[in-house]
Amino acid sequence: MHGVLDPNDKVNWNWDSSSFAFNELINDETFNRQVGLTDFPTTQSVRSTDYHTLSFLNGNLFGNTSSLNAQDIYVARVTQYNSAGSQLSQEDFYNLVARPNTGSTWNDIYDTQDSSTRLVHLGIGPENINASSSTAYYHVKVFEQATDTTINENGVYADYRFDIVDASCSYPGVRFAWKNKYGVWDYYNFTLAESTTSNINRSSYEQTFTPFNTTTTTAAYNKSRRGKTNFLNTIDRNRTAESDWLTQTYADLLVEMFYSADVYIQSGSVFLPIEITNTSITEKTNPRTQKLYKLTAEYRYANDTQHRL
Repeated sequence: MHGVLDPNDKVNWNWDSSSFAFNELINDETFNRQVGLTDFPTTQSVRSTDYHTLSFLNGNLFGNTSSLNAQDIYVARVTQYNSAGSQLSQEDFYNLVARPNTGSTWNDIYDTQDSSTRLVHLGIGPENINASSSTAYYHVKVFEQATDTTINENGVYADYRFDIVDASCSYPGVRFAWKNKYGVWDYYNFTLAESTTSNINRSSYEQTFTPFNTTTTTAAYNKSRRGKTNFLNTIDRNRTAESDWLTQTYADLLVEMFYSADVYIQSGSVFLPIEITNTSITEKTNPRTQKLYKLTAEYRYANDTQHRL
């Protein structure tokens, strides 16, 4: 996996997986983990039209071939709630990449795991799960399998809450997606105004009023003939997106986006590659010395407006 790494940090070149990998005994153990490959908080905001993914390591993660323990990412349970906190629906999404069917035990499949089953991506955005129009928030819980092949609801590998928060002040906002330092996707919505500035560079040549390349014996003077002619227009379209006020935690997390060489604008299910050209941070300190930050990101599409001939 290719992610973001600061060579000046006093860290190993291979990221430490110990916080994201726990081989648990396959015997209905009780535990609560947070092993999603992201540093974002367990409570996040998304828009009702967003796609979103969470990624996890799966399987015997420490070279142990035993069938008795593993990080078994068996099922993700999504529970939707309305604004009053009443449950609207509950749905289970099984990891069938590691298993041929939900009735297969880890003992049946432990020796068939390889790199193709090691990394699990769960689609849990409002669009992925077809969130109800009445959904105000939803929980995503990831469980291991119980010994009777049902869900071990006491074996929790992750527990996330997603609040559905749509456009601020009628701004559609901009959703960024980038490869984080663990080599998987992180996402964040810049919810305030987006502006666009276009710089047009023109290449031209100049011709006379008389067409000397004529094949006749006369060359008429024609003042309606174009003199200066643009033969190539190139357009550099720079865009600016602004975040809402951020806590120190989110401001620090978004630094990864600016470090990443693999950043996209997520528009529905389409990822559009961009180049971030500049960033600025506005700091706000309130009377109680609590600091908030606003980020401004300037970017342009990697495949921008085509020139005209």
